[in-house]
Amino acid sequence: MSYKGYYLSFKIKTPIIVGYNDSMGFERTRYYIPPINMMGAFAASLSRNSSASTGHMRRLDEFFKFSTFFLSDDGVNAFYPRLTPEGTLLYGKKGLSLLDFSGRFVSSKAGMQYGLPRNLSESEFLMPKDGVKGNDNYLVGYVFVKNGAEMEGFRSWLLALKQLWVGEEINYGLGRIVLEELREVGSAKGEDFLFSIDGIRFLLERDEVIISYEVPSSLLSHAFIDNAEGKIVNIYGVKEPIRGRVDHLGGHVHFGQEEAYWVPGTLIYPHGNSAEFRIGHNGIWYLV
Repeated sequence: MSYKGYYLSFKIKTPIIVGYNDSMGFERTRYYIPPINMMGAFAASLSRNSSASTGHMRRLDEFFKFSTFFLSDDGVNAFYPRLTPEGTLLYGKKGLSLLDFSGRFVSSKAGMQYGLPRNLSESEFLMPKDGVKGNDNYLVGYVFVKNGAEMEGFRSWLLALKQLWVGEEINYGLGRIVLEELREVGSAKGEDFLFSIDGIRFLLERDEVIISYEVPSSLLSHAFIDNAEGKIVNIYGVKEPIRGRVDHLGGHVHFGQEEAYWVPGTLIYPHGNSAEFRIGHNGIWYLV
């Protein structure tokens, strides 16, 4: 087996913003944490907790692959975005509506108690506490670690995961998450469905981490699909420009195929038995 998989659950300690500016100029946050943000937070922590050389750090993406991390109310079940065939945007297996989701996990007032500048204090944040129930909120996702990582200068990777500062704004104490649970997963452990979703498996036996779609379902990461070559029957969602700021589902956005990724939540219909993606640089998925 080339990789080992670990399911991670982080408790959110302070508000998080992983944002972009919408067309009205209001500072919003993504409702998930992309792999590139998790990798950046991990790299910063690893630098603080180890003596890994710059040369080793440049190889970080070769040995560690992060999934997208999603909000959770119990540290187990993920509220990932998913479009229905009718175009309704829901979250998680429970089918939380956008209104219910944002009421529990998102706030434009969460940063006010941190003495932020005005432009930040009025931004959207992912909240440490459930806005309805008052319980702790979590982030859940995966890290896939290539065999031999410890021997390649990454002996402190477990220690580095204990506490991260994630997001585009980590000043004023923002973006702090603390590891609550780490457990090994994979076919040998009897758990190989990504986020426990039937029909979406992660495969660790090859030289790359493979995500296999056996049934129509939602993308769980940004994916570059330039030519489906018969592997995808249909796809329904929204693209985000590589260097752009668009991140909403259900709208009519037009970008060239070589300039954009499909966003998490996009509904795909695999052709035949399955469609396979590999996790590439910065956690972007590419059709195999």
